Amino acid sequence: MKLRVEVAIEDDAGKTTKRVVVMEKLCDFEKTSIGFGMTLADGKDLLQAVQGAYIEAQVESISQDHSHCVKCKEPMKRKDATLMPYRTVFGKFMLTNERLSTCGCDDQTKQSFSPLSCALESHTHPELDYLQVKWASLISYGQSLQLLEDALPIEGAISLTGMKEKMLAIGLRIEEEYGSSKDAAAMPAGASVDVSEMTKAEEKRDVVMVVDAGRIRSNATTKEAGPRWFGAMAAKTLGSDSRCHSYVQKLVDCDGARLAEFIEQREDLSHVTLTIITDGGGDVKAASKLPGENHQKILDWFHVAMYFQIILQIATRLKRWLYNETRTVFEEIMNIKWKFWHGQHKAGLERLRLLAIWIGLKADTKIKEKLSSRLFDLGHYLEDNAAHLVNYAQRYRDGLPISSATAEAVVNQVISHRFVKKQQMRWTPEGAHALLQVRTAVLNGELSAHFNRWYPGFATNDSAYSIAA
Repeated sequence: MKLRVEVAIEDDAGKTTKRVVVMEKLCDFEKTSIGFGMTLADGKDLLQAVQGAYIEAQVESISQDHSHCVKCKEPMKRKDATLMPYRTVFGKFMLTNERLSTCGCDDQTKQSFSPLSCALESHTHPELDYLQVKWASLISYGQSLQLLEDALPIEGAISLTGMKEKMLAIGLRIEEEYGSSKDAAAMPAGASVDVSEMTKAEEKRDVVMVVDAGRIRSNATTKEAGPRWFGAMAAKTLGSDSRCHSYVQKLVDCDGARLAEFIEQREDLSHVTLTIITDGGGDVKAASKLPGENHQKILDWFHVAMYFQIILQIATRLKRWLYNETRTVFEEIMNIKWKFWHGQHKAGLERLRLLAIWIGLKADTKIKEKLSSRLFDLGHYLEDNAAHLVNYAQRYRDGLPISSATAEAVVNQVISHRFVKKQQMRWTPEGAHALLQVRTAVLNGELSAHFNRWYPGFATNDSAYSIAA
């Protein structure tokens, strides 16, 4: 038995003008060991054939529309014809690109033009560009190419080099538009805006943002070529409208202005009380210097607690060592941690300094020397960030965030999972920055909004799912 699939092309009057056989297959209905229905290869061949017939009909329609002069109705003279490659999600096709000469009526100078080149903005369908950069932003270039070739009949249509160049081009295009089209660019497709909330301009809204830094392996192979690593910043707003953003620091003029633009894509900074939770590192301090005064910076409890945890692990081996008549060294460290938790920072810093000096004077073993050194390091860290210490216990009871553990997660989500240190891939700052713009757009559900703006009427087949960190 034979299965035949045809494409019928009809004119505006409903009359069939052309029939194209797109698939013929001998079917052995008794052979069921491999299952019923078409195979993936059959589906790819069918889709590619249907796409070819569809494109051929579109090219013929464009050619017919431009076959005669609009004014004098004289036939256009064909100057030459070349083959033009066109890449789609269902394969690569070679289109006949005719070049026509104008008739020169109304004393106009004769000119040549290509109707097909005028109709196409690019030799690649936007949906193929979208799928390339979307998947390449989530997994490696090689895996992305393999995934698309497994699912779609695009063998030979795209390459690793072409995918990298497309990622760079799309990332730079998003970067050029960054901050220029605030709400339209940032809102994901299908999102709605509550007008009643927007009218409450005088009411300040609380926005919490966590900021942290990550590192990406550089393509520099020698010291003369530059450092082996460069920094990238990751930020994320908390709440129901959570969004993330990332960029390579050396390619941004002002970190604070960059993050301010990120917030202003959804919020007016003049009507927002912004809380920034950071780990107090030098690079993060530079990034969290936002313009204006309506923001508060908090040293996150996660890093403070980790410092104390390391010190307590060392002090566990000296658990019976008395600090004074009432408590041991271990208990004193626990009491100091309690004071920082409850916002008693001055008393905590003083007791931390005295304990570090006391242990340093009595240090007769390497463990005691290490404990004293760690306490001094913790004291310097907390003194540098004393202005950003708060009453963590009170904030915790009020249900307010106190930790940037979510910032650690967004660094993993945005940077580490794609630029993982174990891979051999090395990056230029420009290439990494472009990929970060696309990746955050995908994670925020905003990439389709960008393509909708660039190509009006562009439709994606994305499912409503969240990409886990």
